[in-house]
Amino acid sequence: MQKEQAKLILMEINKYTEKLEKIHVQSSFLSNEIIDSTLFLQSIDYRIKSLLESKTTNESLGSLNFKYCPACLTKIETIQQDNICGLCKSPKHEDSTKKSYLHMLNELNFQKRESEKILQFNKNLLDEIKTKIPELESLLSISKLNYKDYLQSNSAMESQISEISNRIGFLESKHQNLKERLEFFANIEALVKEKQQLIVKTSEVKDALAAKKEKTKNRLLDVCSQLETTTMNIVKMDLGFEKDFENPEEFEFSFPRDKMWLNGKSKFSASSMVLLKNSFRLATLVESTKDINYRFPRFLLIDNIEDKGMMPSRSHNFQNIMVEMCEELENPYQLIYTTSMISPKLEGGNYCRGIFYKKGTHTLELNKI
Repeated sequence: MQKEQAKLILMEINKYTEKLEKIHVQSSFLSNEIIDSTLFLQSIDYRIKSLLESKTTNESLGSLNFKYCPACLTKIETIQQDNICGLCKSPKHEDSTKKSYLHMLNELNFQKRESEKILQFNKNLLDEIKTKIPELESLLSISKLNYKDYLQSNSAMESQISEISNRIGFLESKHQNLKERLEFFANIEALVKEKQQLIVKTSEVKDALAAKKEKTKNRLLDVCSQLETTTMNIVKMDLGFEKDFENPEEFEFSFPRDKMWLNGKSKFSASSMVLLKNSFRLATLVESTKDINYRFPRFLLIDNIEDKGMMPSRSHNFQNIMVEMCEELENPYQLIYTTSMISPKLEGGNYCRGIFYKKGTHTLELNKI
């Protein structure tokens, strides 16, 4: 009966010892993770601070001009153009610099938020684990005292047998602990492999995103090129009121800046600016009907065909150009425009809607009320 009781006590001692050992291993692991997360958050805060300081410096000082190459110390040939880099001679883009700062800041803030979540989770888990230690140590002490009392109450031989049994129990406990450690490290190895696989997948996703960005960039270049070519073709059909319209070599546009340039110029006479803008709008409608991937509703409303002293013949010519180009389109579309100088070719035709108000007539005849 006493031997059975001693065996139960040993089992309790082994159980509490194993649990304490396991808790200490977990606590050590979590403590290291917390230290790593804390250091990583400190590095992120420093990088965010440095990035904001760099942004402020860039906005305050602007770009730096080098007199000598920082690599070979050769004197650099200066270029008197604000939009060209004095070092590598590449075009400058202020928007891209701001976007780069914003992208890096968003990435750092995202990493900070995720790291803070992980840090807080590990802290909570560590606190939960540590609360179990006092109870287990108390139970272990009680079991050891009970076992000590048992040993003192038996003969020398029984005491020796008990000591051997205790040693066996300790070795079994140690063996079990080592087994659990092996399983723990095996899990770590599996996590490392999983991390490597995720790194590969992340790299593949980044490559796919880069490919899509490159595809989008090429798509944008193609679309812009077609719009520019069509716009110049429309402008060429003007009646010679503007010299630069006769044989344009280059047309550019910028949606963010709400500007367009023809042969490097962005300012013309008021009537020429109206015609240039409407030519670009007409080109957008024409190209959208030819390309199914266009994100454009294939609908165009123009409420100022002529403006700022435009000659009637010039307005008539542009109206005829619009109708002729649209009649060649195959896919569905809709074009609506208003004019006070309708082309004689179109007057009274199928495309006209509403009546023509001559001078002296009004949409609202108050004298008849």
